[in-house]
Amino acid sequence: MVTSLQNSAIFFLLTAFGLFGHCVAHDLSNIISHEDEVHVGVIRDMGSKEGKIVYSCISMAVSDFYEMHNYYTTRLHLHARDSKGKPLHALSAAFDLLDNVKVEAIIGAQTRKEAKFLAELGDKEEVPVISLSEPSFYLHSNKYPFFIQITQDVETCQFKSISDMVNTFKWRDIILIYEDTDFIRDIIPYMVDSFHENDINVTYKSAISNSYTDDNVVEELYKLMDFQTKVFVVHMSEAPVSKLLINAKRLGMMSEGYAWFVTASTMNLLSSVDSSVIDSMQGLVGFKSYIPATKDLQNLALRLRRKFSIELSVYGIWAYDSIWAVAEAVERARDYNKLVSAIKNVVNVKSKEKTRWVGFWNYSTEEANRRRHISSAHDLEEPIIWPGGSLTGPRVFSGFCIEAFILAIRKLPYPVEVEFIPYGGTYNDLVYQVYLGNFDGAVGDISITWERSLYVEFTISHTNTGSIATVVPNQSSRRNMWIFLRPLAADLWITTTGFFILTGFVVWIIEHPINQEFQGSSSQQIGTVLWFIFSTLVFAHREKLLNSLSKFVVIVWVFVVLILTNSYTAILTSMMTVQQIQLNPKENYLGYQMDSPIQASIFSLNFEGFKPYSSLEEYAEALSKGSKHGGVSAIVDEVPCIKQFVAKYPGDYSVKTMPMSNMNGFGYTFQKGSTLVQDISKELSKLKEARELAVLEKKWISSRAYSEEALLTPFDDSGNGPEVLSLD
Repeated sequence: MVTSLQNSAIFFLLTAFGLFGHCVAHDLSNIISHEDEVHVGVIRDMGSKEGKIVYSCISMAVSDFYEMHNYYTTRLHLHARDSKGKPLHALSAAFDLLDNVKVEAIIGAQTRKEAKFLAELGDKEEVPVISLSEPSFYLHSNKYPFFIQITQDVETCQFKSISDMVNTFKWRDIILIYEDTDFIRDIIPYMVDSFHENDINVTYKSAISNSYTDDNVVEELYKLMDFQTKVFVVHMSEAPVSKLLINAKRLGMMSEGYAWFVTASTMNLLSSVDSSVIDSMQGLVGFKSYIPATKDLQNLALRLRRKFSIELSVYGIWAYDSIWAVAEAVERARDYNKLVSAIKNVVNVKSKEKTRWVGFWNYSTEEANRRRHISSAHDLEEPIIWPGGSLTGPRVFSGFCIEAFILAIRKLPYPVEVEFIPYGGTYNDLVYQVYLGNFDGAVGDISITWERSLYVEFTISHTNTGSIATVVPNQSSRRNMWIFLRPLAADLWITTTGFFILTGFVVWIIEHPINQEFQGSSSQQIGTVLWFIFSTLVFAHREKLLNSLSKFVVIVWVFVVLILTNSYTAILTSMMTVQQIQLNPKENYLGYQMDSPIQASIFSLNFEGFKPYSSLEEYAEALSKGSKHGGVSAIVDEVPCIKQFVAKYPGDYSVKTMPMSNMNGFGYTFQKGSTLVQDISKELSKLKEARELAVLEKKWISSRAYSEEALLTPFDDSGNGPEVLSLD
């Protein structure tokens, strides 16, 4: 057998040039006829290159297996049928094999749709169907017990690997291009979630149908060219991806400044792709199953090439191994009704790699000991050569501030050519560079201050709020167990309990002589009084009062209880919705953004000390340490930055506004006298009124991770903690 069972989901990355290792085969041995023949159907698209490769591998596998196991008493007899690349033809061929040939198993299913048809038929006829198509969420052994997926389930694993790879180059947004089919549409949310886990935004999802003409594809590509995002992730099968990549090259999208990633749906069929498609893939990075080359594998490739003049593919190897699995299972099972379980217990599936790889991404714990996980670009074994022959990937400019600016620019009644240039200095330095004329303007989260306005002109703020906020780590769950006691101060709890008992005693004194409900044994009377008075908390007391004086006492008490319970509920709701910030300024350090215009204001707070930080990651690290271990107890920054922080670390932190005058927010800067200031300000104002900026902000900052309610309760730097009810 060429390969052995590999359950680990390992992927390798390769650049499209140098893609193809050549695979070859030796002469087929004649299948030995035997009295105990087992008929097996093979359904493939015999007119396609991949179909020919797979069938050649299947035929060779039968010959090789019985040459090595000539003492076996069973023999597979293959019956090939051509699906012509159409699911209904595949289904018709399966009916013919079952009705006329009486096959004991079917190998085939070149596409997911074919696999679904054959799975249902195999389950109905109780005949094992061995699929060589890509795995599908629809098809699993629980639903179709006679369906056997021989290929690796690479999709859910490779999504994480692609996300990690994009993350190594610090690209924060991508465009996802996928084939518009039911199967792929269902798994796209899983792919998007994988990117979101690495804080990578999917700027746009482009669905391309297999029925698209070249004109349709070109029209979609022109749309994609308008985006600032130049990193594309493609999840499509062979036919539509070929059309996509050829047209992308014609439009100049396979040149320097672009980055393309292609999933295993394309790369596992690479050997059957036309040379014109290969030419358009220079610099593309692909993901596919990886298996080290063995002598047996190299021998198979050599024989296949000599005999059929074709190259070995991943699916060809899977097909070769599947035949060995079926042949072994047939010999072991004898009772063909048990053939399904026998096949599942036999070794199968492995792919090959004979190309220029640049690194590995491992998924299983076992393989992690042998293959390292890619955590940065430095972990790659070979440098990636991007489109255009560049060793550096595209510089991608993205984010809320960038997209809001582009949105405003596009609304202008005249065209404006924009070129983004990265700048690594401070905001004050950036503003000064605009003043000197080195830049026409500056785009980013630049705070509007009167000092900066002396040198440049600002547009109106593109953020909805410019106030300052403070963020602290959420309290521990053990401390929150007693949060229901916190709305009332200790003295008020004691006083309230005392008045409960006193009011009950007064009512009993008045009602006892004349009211039978307050009479009886001592234990009955005590129970009645306690039940009566505590039931007033929910206004459910049912004992009938006879004396007018006791009624008056209860009315007054119920009024007090009403005020007390409503106040308690309001405070507890606030505490449960937003964790309160309790800091003793004399014992805690406060963090802030380096070179921020708010630093002068926060220095007036009476904290132990202040520490500057320059990134969201540094914020999180400082807060995790706390003041006692070299970090800080809280971070203060402008609200848009705080929103971004709590969206990046959802559920871990609480936010409060600061009792300071509001800041002016973020704006775009231009040289004095620039006409763009007024025009862009006008368009930003329209975008705000139309709530387009709010929609854009929601896209970049997850609404699930951040709530506007988190900014309703002011921060208290007195050390007294949250407002509670007391006797004062």
